[in-house]
Amino acid sequence: MSPHDATVNKAFLGTAWQQWWNTNGSFMGVEKFDPKKKELVIGSGSIAHLTIKPSSRDGLWAVQWYILHKYYGGDDRNDEVRGQVHMNGTELRAAFGLPGGVIGNGKLAKHFGADVMVQGLFIRQSHYLNIPMPGSTLQGDPNISIFVHPEIKVAVEKLLTAN
Repeated sequence: MSPHDATVNKAFLGTAWQQWWNTNGSFMGVEKFDPKKKELVIGSGSIAHLTIKPSSRDGLWAVQWYILHKYYGGDDRNDEVRGQVHMNGTELRAAFGLPGGVIGNGKLAKHFGADVMVQGLFIRQSHYLNIPMPGSTLQGDPNISIFVHPEIKVAVEKLLTAN
């Protein structure tokens, strides 16, 4: 099963997604997992990827993303966005819908129609995850959208428990 196959991901997508989530997130999948380096890359080829690895800050994980914004219809700017936040293990669990995750900001999450949100780190409704914030769903947003299907959840769990 390839996570980049839209027909596979349609089974998980259901009928609706959040207004702040970009549908390109459905093409994200596990691209690389190195348990020795404790590094996980979730991506969609050369267009977007999210890397999770130990931070230089004790007990935290560096969550880094890259997005190449391709514009169509004669606009060839092709801008790119990069970002990084630091999460502890509990926040990372909550972001990816794993047991033991933090509840986060309930009022703010509810405002955006989400299950869980930690301001400045992530927002998630069911399987729909944005890091670090809600977006407009359009090209050019500085956030990365990921549909957290089972393969991604398993990889994040393995990352968090790797020795």
